[in-house]
Amino acid sequence: LAILVALIATSGCSRKARWLHGRWVFDSEYTRQELAEIQEKAPPREGLVEGLQAVAESLVVPRLIESLEGSELRVTNEQLVMTDKEGNGKALTYEVIAVPDSDTITLKQSDGEVRTSHRDGGRFWTTSTGDVNVRAYFVRAKK
Repeated sequence: LAILVALIATSGCSRKARWLHGRWVFDSEYTRQELAEIQEKAPPREGLVEGLQAVAESLVVPRLIESLEGSELRVTNEQLVMTDKEGNGKALTYEVIAVPDSDTITLKQSDGEVRTSHRDGGRFWTTSTGDVNVRAYFVRAKK
């Protein structure tokens, strides 16, 4: 759940970014598709360190996607509420610290994390933290 909240909490908004307000669900199919395209375009990795990182990514990415499967994010003026597929959730307050353009927002969450979200058409994405940066895409929940 911590990874889920960390990924999703990136989803910031305020009066400056109302585009993020509302209910969002993790879009696993689109996330997998985008990650596959990114991997296809990436140059081949050479060397032991690069090889080990590729192996780590191949192990971490499927688990990360699986942990986000069925998750939902609700964004209000004051908080982000993330709920996983089992119905467990976490609520965080946030403050907007940067809005570099109309499709990007950076938030500081009440747990101290600072995250940036990017609007991409009818979706938004944010990246995971740590050594493996993985984009996770969310789409508006159907009413």
